[in-house]
Amino acid sequence: MNIEENYIVNKTTIAIIPAKEIDYDSIVVESESLRYIKQTPEEIIKESCLEYWSDYEGRRKAVIHNTGFKEKVPIPVNPKEEIIAFPTHAIKHINCCWLMPEYILRYEVLKNDPKYKTIVTFMNGCNC
Repeated sequence: MNIEENYIVNKTTIAIIPAKEIDYDSIVVESESLRYIKQTPEEIIKESCLEYWSDYEGRRKAVIHNTGFKEKVPIPVNPKEEIIAFPTHAIKHINCCWLMPEYILRYEVLKNDPKYKTIVTFMNGCNC
């Protein structure tokens, strides 16, 4: 397993999942691979925004201003490439994943689950 120091979200990024491991903090699901990254999902999103000429807070404020969303705010990581990520929880939550909606094939709400969990299936067959 190859562990990388950092990662920038790109057109092949499908999801960023918290790893809760000693050696790495995130698993990045790409269209054809998994990558193990030492940054947290939040750090990956914030650094990616900077790489694409803005900062996380600016993008977040713009989305809130234009949509009225105040929780689980989708972030246009790279608007030019139409790369948008949305969190599954509050961004500081230990289980917060970041999903790229263009790769979602379907989702299923588990209504029998007391917390109404949702299974997301991506176009590559991967489930979160």
